[in-house]
Amino acid sequence: EAFSAASMLKSHNMQSWKIMLMWFSIFINTGLLTILGWIMMPSNIEHLSPTSIAMDIITGVMEGVAGGAMMAMTSAAMLPEAFHGAGILSGLFFVFGFLVSVAVEGCGIFLSCYVSGRLAAQAEICSQAFATA
Repeated sequence: EAFSAASMLKSHNMQSWKIMLMWFSIFINTGLLTILGWIMMPSNIEHLSPTSIAMDIITGVMEGVAGGAMMAMTSAAMLPEAFHGAGILSGLFFVFGFLVSVAVEGCGIFLSCYVSGRLAAQAEICSQAFATA
């Protein structure tokens, strides 16, 4: 994404140092917001407590919003150009890539529940969560 945007900005005669400064500021802001999120989220909470469940819900909502924003940005900015170069298959590859990312996320949830050595009751809760995801 950065290469694509940088090449478009460069083609419109924007100076290289401005492009680098813009991407560097995004890099720094992302790091600072990550640190802020880490500070705000408590780390020593009991599993399946109301706080733990609320954190899981909030995390899921934040990941959903971020994923939706990424899909919207990708489909609006990159798909038209990909369609111009690759034709109708570009949309199929986009959907296939999305389905692969969802499957990888689902496998990660499933494996983290069973590999982490949790009790059978917790594994059952994870199975139910996986079935509804």
